[in-house]
Amino acid sequence: AEWRPLARSEQVQGVSLQESFLTFLSQADRYARLQTNGGFTMSAVNRPCLALVRDFPFTFLDNNNSSREALGNGESRSEQFVQHFEELLVRGELRRAVFCFNNSPEDYRSMKRLFLQSRAAGSVTTIEFPPVAKTFVQR
Repeated sequence: AEWRPLARSEQVQGVSLQESFLTFLSQADRYARLQTNGGFTMSAVNRPCLALVRDFPFTFLDNNNSSREALGNGESRSEQFVQHFEELLVRGELRRAVFCFNNSPEDYRSMKRLFLQSRAAGSVTTIEFPPVAKTFVQR
């Protein structure tokens, strides 16, 4: 399954894009699994399904543009997104989600804000891959 915003506007049918994204992630294990074209399939019926987020929508964390506007309770849209994201982590609703980040400082700040400063930081596992394979560095 792939999450795609239906429109470029802030809300679609009364639901914000941020909430739509979080709902998709929290329900990702309910979607059908990918099927292979013939060949060997390993009992996909009983296997857990993962949501792979290769390109995180960093605009949800952006404090610059329209997201700077305060909501009714004084929080910005990005603060509200991070709070809802953390709530999903604490409740264990994102346990089948894999997030990919680069080694850039911006990605690290986002990862730190979403995961490492969270109340659920203990339930988050980080896997780091070397940026350059060792076989290319050695002579």
